[in-house]
Amino acid sequence: MSDPDAVAGDILDVVHSHAAKLGRFERVNDHEPSNRPGHGLTAALWLDRIDPVPRASGLAVTTARLIVKLRIYSAMEQEPKDAIDPNLSAAAWALIRVLVADLRLGTDPNTTPRREIDVQGAHGVSLFAQGGYLEWDDGGMDRVMDLTIPVVVYDVWPQEEGA
Repeated sequence: MSDPDAVAGDILDVVHSHAAKLGRFERVNDHEPSNRPGHGLTAALWLDRIDPVPRASGLAVTTARLIVKLRIYSAMEQEPKDAIDPNLSAAAWALIRVLVADLRLGTDPNTTPRREIDVQGAHGVSLFAQGGYLEWDDGGMDRVMDLTIPVVVYDVWPQEEGA
């Protein structure tokens, strides 16, 4: 990657690509939907947070952490109901497996700036999925699985005036 200012967009693109390649989702959106997704599984991803990582930054350059959120939606009004949670958890499991296998999100160790998923939370937040429910304005409800994907981008912001 040659443009350090394109890091966030590139990371979102790679996560989107991994989700789409799984073949488990009807759609993969790059935004939270404003309307209920259809039946089956839908994924949506967005950038939740960008912050500096103190323990990984040096005196002349700052390391950043990006928190990517990916939500998997499944309508509750479908049959068999007993398949909803297994389908959600299987999709989340498969996506986590792919992300851990591509720890550097498609880059090699010499890529500048270097980036990697903080799988075990060495810099505060680990890779994880958590289930929940989402109620829509129309009264419908979806079962959801939210993935938190922390990506550490090393030495990305120079600490010099005029940089």
